[in-house]
Amino acid sequence: MDLLVPEIVADVCLLSSGLLIAGFCAGLILWIMGWWSHRFWLVMGATVLAGIWGLQSAGDLKANPLATALLLALAGGLLGLALARVLTYTAGGLFGMLLVQAIYPNFQQPVLSFLAFGLVCICLYRIGIIFLTSFLGALLMGYCGMGLMHHQGTLDAVRWSQQNGQLFTWGCGLLCVLGSAVQFLRERGRGRAGSEPKESKPRKKTEESGGLFAGVFRQAG
Repeated sequence: MDLLVPEIVADVCLLSSGLLIAGFCAGLILWIMGWWSHRFWLVMGATVLAGIWGLQSAGDLKANPLATALLLALAGGLLGLALARVLTYTAGGLFGMLLVQAIYPNFQQPVLSFLAFGLVCICLYRIGIIFLTSFLGALLMGYCGMGLMHHQGTLDAVRWSQQNGQLFTWGCGLLCVLGSAVQFLRERGRGRAGSEPKESKPRKKTEESGGLFAGVFRQAG
């Protein structure tokens, strides 16, 4: 199964250049700083999706569309962090199912792939978030980049997507691995920078207290 869908590419090419640039920048932020900003993306995604669902289902619920959308968006934003692990399990399962079908098309067990990768993402929460955000960032950059090149006339995005779906899938996979490595190194550097002051301050206090007690004993002697 290829990640590149020509119908989606055709819809992306209809977007304006400003939206495509904004989407590419959002994908780049996800790709580089996914773990650091994952709470923001979870809350924003839950808020937007709940608001859209409220607008679409207000007629069936016989409620005011604007009030329904606003209240559901508020509830989705407040519950976004509480449902973080549920969303991570679902996203990890879908990612694993797509990955297995892309690498091993003959393995026709999507339910097992979904359950297994979802459990892995829950058990390894930080690693799962890093890989998921890197993958989503690479996918968003790929689609928006193709749309920008289509606007500039350097690429017929729809035609190219019909012939190079597997190449796009492998490219997103490589970008996902590279982005995950960048995030790991960045978080490791932040962890070292944050731990150094905490270790140095107690030593300084103990040295000062030791010097104070030594002076008192000397005066007493």
